[in-house]
Order: sequence, then C-alpha cells, then structure tokens
Amino acid sequence: MLERGIDTLSTRQVTNNKVVLIFPKLERPRAGRLHFLPLSVLALGTVAKRKGYDIRIIDSRVEDSYEDSISRIEAEPICFGISAIIGYQVTEGVEIAKAIRKRFPKTPIVWGGWFSTMLPELTVKSQYADIIVRGQGETTFLELLDCLSQSKSLAGVQSLTYKENGNVVHTPDRPLEDPTTFPPPDYELIDLFRYNSVQNQSINYQSSRGCPFRCKFCCTPELYGRSWKGLEPKRVLDELEYLASKYKINHIEFADDNFFNSKERAAQILTGMLERRINLTYTATVRINQLIKFDAAMFDLIKRTGCKTLYASSESGTDKILKVIQKDITVEQIRKMAELFARYKIPVRTTFMVALPEETHEDLKGTLRLSKELTEINKDIDVYYSFFLPLPGTVFFDDAKAQGLVKEPETLEGWAKCVPTDQRQFWLFLTKSDNLSTGKRYGVKRVAFYFWFGHFPRFARFISINRLFTPLKLLRKVCAYRFDHDIYAFPIEWWIFRLIWNTKLLLFEKN
Repeated sequence: MLERGIDTLSTRQVTNNKVVLIFPKLERPRAGRLHFLPLSVLALGTVAKRKGYDIRIIDSRVEDSYEDSISRIEAEPICFGISAIIGYQVTEGVEIAKAIRKRFPKTPIVWGGWFSTMLPELTVKSQYADIIVRGQGETTFLELLDCLSQSKSLAGVQSLTYKENGNVVHTPDRPLEDPTTFPPPDYELIDLFRYNSVQNQSINYQSSRGCPFRCKFCCTPELYGRSWKGLEPKRVLDELEYLASKYKINHIEFADDNFFNSKERAAQILTGMLERRINLTYTATVRINQLIKFDAAMFDLIKRTGCKTLYASSESGTDKILKVIQKDITVEQIRKMAELFARYKIPVRTTFMVALPEETHEDLKGTLRLSKELTEINKDIDVYYSFFLPLPGTVFFDDAKAQGLVKEPETLEGWAKCVPTDQRQFWLFLTKSDNLSTGKRYGVKRVAFYFWFGHFPRFARFISINRLFTPLKLLRKVCAYRFDHDIYAFPIEWWIFRLIWNTKLLLFEKN
C-alpha cells in the first residue's frame, strides 16, 4: 500500500492561485558553464499564467539557494512542479522535494520531464512525488491545475500517473500536440539577464518537438511516439525577431531534436531570416541521411544565414553497428556528410559512441579509423566521442537488464544516486562484469587512448603548445604504432598517461 495519495490531499483548502515550478541543476556547479533558459518550466508557466495562475519559477542554477527560495514562499501553493532529465537533476530534484515536504507537507509535488515520463510508476511511488505529468506537458499540466484548484478528480486528465487509494493510476497517453497551438514563451516569468548565455547575447530556442526516427539508444521515440511537430515558420520568425530586438540576442541555439526534419519548413525559416534581415547566427541539429539530399541552394542558404555549427551524429564507424542501433544511415553516407560540409565550408560537429551493444574490438577500431578519415576529408570537422549508456525508456536499457549488465535502482531515491553524465562516476549500477575499471569499458578506454594519442589531429595540436611537448611527441609515435598493429600488452604508456592525468601535470580540462 502507498501511504500518500491524491485522496489524502483532498481536504486541503488552498485559497490562492500560486504555482511554483522548479528547474534543478543539470550538473554539479562548474565554473564557466553556460546556463541556458529552462524551456520546460517556462513553457508550462506560460500556459498557466495565461489561464490566470500566479506562477513562480525557481531555477536552481541561477538562484542563490533553493532552500532560501522555498522558505520565502508564504502561502501554500496549489502545487510544486519539478522538471528533470536523468542525471544530476534527479539528484537535486529529490533534495528540493525533501525541502518542500518539510515546509509544505500537504502540498502535491508534481514531477515532469523525460525521466519521470520514462519511469512514471517508480517515480510516483516515492514519498517525494505525488503526480507525474508524462510527455508533452502544457495541456496536461493546465488541466491538472484546474482539477487541483477545484478539488476535482484527475481521472479525466490524459497522460497522468498518480497515487490514489493505495494504488498507482495511469491515465491514457495524450498524443503529441502541435506546438503552434501554445503561446510563445513568456520571458517575463524569469530574469533573463541572470543567465550567462543571455549575458553573452545567446539564447536557446525550441522550434519543434519530437523525432520520427527509431534509434534504439534514444528515448525520444518513446517520449513522443516517433512523432514530430514544428512551429509554423512565421511564428518562428516573429519570435526570433522579438528576441533580437527586445533582448539584443545575436545567437540562437536551436534546441530541436531535429531542426531540419522538414527541409521545406527549415528553408522557409532561413529564407525569412534573410528577407527580414534578422541577423542571428545559430546552431542546429540535422540527420545525416536527410542532409545528404540537400541541394546546393539549401547549403548556400544555410551558410548565408550565419550557421555557426550543424550537429550531425554519426554514432559508429561500421555498417554492422549502425544497423544494430537502428541509426538508418551508412558509413558511406557519413563520408558524404563530411565531403559536403567541406565543399560548402559549413562548420559541422559529429559524434561517435563507443562500447555500443554487439561492438567488437574490430568494430571499435573501425569507428576510430572512420573518425580519423573524416578529419582528412574535412580538416575543420569537430569529432567527439562518448560512452554508450543504456537510458531508461530505450530498447537497449531493457536489453541491458535482461543480460544482467545493469542493476536498475528500484526507487527514485536510488536513481538520485546515479549520475551517468558525471565522468567520475559513469554508470553506478553497472555490474562488476562491465564496470569502468575491470570490464569492457576499461578496454575501450585503453584502445581509444592509443588512437587519440597516436593519430587524432586535435591531440597533435594540443601537444604542440604544451610544456611537455618533446616527451609527448615521442610517446605519440609509440601509441600510433601500438594502435596500428593491435599491440596492447603491458600498456605502460596508458599507465603513465593515467598518472599524468591524475596528478594534473597536463593542462587538460576534464570534460
């Protein structure tokens, strides 16, 4: 039986229309980290304010102290809303919920965001969560507020999970709605100039939601049901023009999962920027299998509108693994991507994941070799790497559980101890057979070290300005030989590098 539920809160007498929305930190504080706007709570706050609710947004990243912010709330609000993705937001979200419980023990705590959407039952069973808003939240949250403020049943509200009479209740899913039906963000709800991104005249902006593709490592298909909806071009242009004029913004970070999913819509937006003389630079995401179909006019349009970087993920350097992860692209298309960006001189960043399911040693080397080949095709391409992590809500997470590779936390508080984006922790519930120090990931790091140290141009540029240039240059040749000939026995260079790294003799930023 669950001790706390909506039924236990039905006797509350709330005499105001105040709603508090909270955006926990995305990571532990880091000097120099750019803080972009909390788009999730800003979207919910905007629709609720339009309906007459008194909205207060607490963004832990820019507040002096969330404890002080909560202590200054005098009247009990209708509810508190916490938005969180996996990682440190869950960690701090739980701590914030504890502070709320202490001060307002009877006030419902509502969780939203993709973490609780993927794990609604686990989240709502916590004593620090009462209701879950699943998926796209604007309409669901507004209907929820109306029910809570009028002490009405929640049964008719789609996409909710809540506790009632000792049971967990899931209402039917709400289909993805056209974001054009929602109002533009009400930036008056927050102090924009507390965000250092805005201080640098840069802002994040979301012009579409969802993604129709089926990558097995990504939770977006589950979150939005492989649907995609975009704002109408005129709406986007009006909002960009407003941001440039009102707040003197000169750079936009498009926060879309796939900005170019509709080439025609994207072209209308970019053409409109030129016609209206909206002088903004921008970054955006694009799928490789879509961009290779762009004609010369489209590439010219992207370049003329001030594109700073396009993000085009590659993920793997072998067709075998690309099929395993259902990326629906090929190695030849990845090469074509690099050629096109080189030809049209458009900055591009591509990412690869290593330690993917079914990836062998040869597959790993194929990924590393392809990444080097891309830098030879396009000397200006940025290539980044990450370790594959099985995320809740993905096919790979279920597969990892079935294979015994992960031990899933059974409570919200347990998940709060797992911060997979923290490079010092990686994935805390990896089983011993696959942990960082003794299993597959350690081997991957070692092989990757010999490649990056021995062959990757970015590392060559780095050591040319480092005070340890001469010994590092010699070490680089040894590492290149080891990688080319698959010789990893007695990896003394790896041990030396780890010692240098840990003693901070190199002027590296660990990221």
